[in-house]
Amino acid sequence: MDPENDVGAEKAQKKCRSARLLRRLPMALSSFCFPGSGQFWLGDSKMGAAFLFSFVVLSFSGDAFIRIGGFVGVYLFLLFYILLAAFASAGVLWARHDGSIQPRRKFGVFVASVIICIFSTLGARSFSSFQLIRVSPTESMVPSLLKREVFLIEKSKGIESINRGKIIVHSEFVSKKGEYFVKRIIGLSGEQIKVQGKAVFINSKQIPQKELQFSPMPRRYGNAYAESAPGAMLYLIYFRRFHKRDEAPMEWQLGEDEVFVMGDNRDVSLDSRKKGPVKLSQIVGTARFIVFSGSLMSPRWNRIGQRL
Repeated sequence: MDPENDVGAEKAQKKCRSARLLRRLPMALSSFCFPGSGQFWLGDSKMGAAFLFSFVVLSFSGDAFIRIGGFVGVYLFLLFYILLAAFASAGVLWARHDGSIQPRRKFGVFVASVIICIFSTLGARSFSSFQLIRVSPTESMVPSLLKREVFLIEKSKGIESINRGKIIVHSEFVSKKGEYFVKRIIGLSGEQIKVQGKAVFINSKQIPQKELQFSPMPRRYGNAYAESAPGAMLYLIYFRRFHKRDEAPMEWQLGEDEVFVMGDNRDVSLDSRKKGPVKLSQIVGTARFIVFSGSLMSPRWNRIGQRL
């Protein structure tokens, strides 16, 4: 046997396998982005319909999974599983056909499946009570929210969904469209708020603040305090060491459609102390929990899933 012929045959086989893989890839990717589309293109209508139906149902059931907090991971797993299964299935189907198909006959159904996927995704997002928000590169909500974190909010449903101590997303101080502020509600409609140095008063009663001996964050953030506003759960706030703050008292009388908000990292937060109260109509939603923290290369696993 001629060794050179064997090497040439082996190279030809590798090139052929690579070409087949490249031919499978477009339909596999299509099915990953639009579940069922690749299967319809390749002629397997039953499998395409199954993947398409599963994706549509899962898209519109997202709210139900999210409201049952413990099943958020299950929802994400099912969604990824459907996308991955559709991707693999399209690749296997193409291998079976070995490229000898007539795609023009399936083009109409293929386009229809893509359109259904797009509209189901947009429709689910429009009707959903939830929205993902990414923390801007500021530290005004440390330690509750850190840089490069994505969290889920429940869209505002009026004054009944506004509670003291809750973290909200609002657009009251925004100059650019599509940008939001993330702050914590301190004062409610109709209340009188006074801020003097570190102290905060609601209707002349000071909110208790207890300095902690041990800080969960690095020392550069300053001293940690546990604050317990009336009717709210305990939360942590920070004051920087040796920070020169205005000790003159500032007072606000909140209207019936206003709330007073502050950042947890008090000395670096741009909030109602400088910008005034926030209108209820400007509140986008209430924070629920952290979806992702950090970067893809170095995620903060211990923070993912934390409730806010």
